Amino acid sequence: MNVSILISSFNRLRYFLSTWPTIKDQLIDGDELVVVEDGIEKNWNSYLLTIGVRYQLIETHNEVYRSGVISKNIGLKTARNPIIIINDPEVMHISKCITVMRDFLKERRAFVVPGTLYSGRHEGQGIEGSTKIENSQAPFVGGCYRSDLIDVGGWDERFKYWGNDDNDLMYRLGLNHVRHIVVPELEIFHQWHPRPPKQAMGDYNESLLYEKDKPVIANIGKRWGEIVGSYYENG
Repeated sequence: MNVSILISSFNRLRYFLSTWPTIKDQLIDGDELVVVEDGIEKNWNSYLLTIGVRYQLIETHNEVYRSGVISKNIGLKTARNPIIIINDPEVMHISKCITVMRDFLKERRAFVVPGTLYSGRHEGQGIEGSTKIENSQAPFVGGCYRSDLIDVGGWDERFKYWGNDDNDLMYRLGLNHVRHIVVPELEIFHQWHPRPPKQAMGDYNESLLYEKDKPVIANIGKRWGEIVGSYYENG
């Protein structure tokens, strides 16, 4: 069963250069990489041409750092494979996360995430000195059926600021009977990067995350996840 790796970026190609080697050996024929760039990074296409994997690249020309929910929805709607693997560009795999999540999803509907998170600066010397969080449940990397993500309307585009949009997605998936599974033995490493700029920081969207009688489906009655800007593909 093939996967589409969804990368939502805001000028973070430099982090993905370290992430990609931890991903590429887990891919099989028919898998693809879907990159949506919200910033002004112009080197994605020239880099992706060298990696030998089918890809789609969408440059939104948004150039405003907010939550990234629209770019994630663009990637979700353009993806061509039945399984979506969400992967922040700065998150490296210590374990074979994609391989394991692919196998999990062959057997069941679920939203599968690694359970052990390391974070710190990556200097090409591994994870020494980094912070370790067990049972993190953080969806920096997660796998789910594309159809299940579409059924709940993807990420809620009311989440304009940074934070909690992935937790909201997992909650709405649960309302739609898609189980959230944490796999403790799967380990990931989140490379340090500067915090979002002030204009991206709100109340962490807590009013939306904890709204009463939350609907299962986001983006009801409006267009969502539209491709804007520039589009490239290979393979």
